Amino acid sequence: MSCFNRLESGKLYKTVANDNRNLINKLKSMSISYDSSCVTRSKDYEYYTHNVAFYLKHTIDWCKQLDYIILFMSSFYPKKGGTLKGRFQLYNVENYYIRLNGVYDRVLQLINAIFNLGLHKEDVRNNKVLNNEMIKQNIDVYLSLKRLKKNIEKHTQKRHLILHKHSMLDKEMLFIELLYLEEMRNYFNCPHKKTIRANHLKSFTKNKKIEFNNTNKQLSKEMDGLFNCLFKEYEIQKAVK
Repeated sequence: MSCFNRLESGKLYKTVANDNRNLINKLKSMSISYDSSCVTRSKDYEYYTHNVAFYLKHTIDWCKQLDYIILFMSSFYPKKGGTLKGRFQLYNVENYYIRLNGVYDRVLQLINAIFNLGLHKEDVRNNKVLNNEMIKQNIDVYLSLKRLKKNIEKHTQKRHLILHKHSMLDKEMLFIELLYLEEMRNYFNCPHKKTIRANHLKSFTKNKKIEFNNTNKQLSKEMDGLFNCLFKEYEIQKAVK
């Protein structure tokens, strides 16, 4: 069970989901098929609720993928000539750090939609959102966003390293890579070399899963607090549409 499921139990998600169910039912009663084009041509209130729902759903789904990665780390099924387990776990670890940093970008898009800032999706960046007067004046959202960014920034350098330079080179991952290299197998020429390799990888995987799970729990807690603040703004914006 994803720890981010709590986000779907809050007032923001439930209210937005209910507003969009009402919108769909309204369009159906008018014999209009529900798609983004018909909503775009509709009234401001309908477009606003649809737009918020779109970015809210994508934000939560992105967060849940952080929990899926933890599950994938325990779901390796080797095939002859296929990916080695060490490479498989390296993929999962790097994927986690990349996606973790992507959470903040998704949140910025959601805030742009809820506050109706009017920024084009290509222009939604941290400085433009945080420096917006509407965000500055909403101190609860502003501080929640700053806390979220501070927590995610702990892992930003790992993301930059993976995307712009090379794969992770921490001692644990290097040692695992060496154990899988053909030319190093003679060096570990002992009857228990496979056991050593398996135990080392098992320990590494266990520690990473614990790290990721703790990070996800803290992140979901901070996201829940931010969503509670965003709910108040959603109700205010909706009332004036």
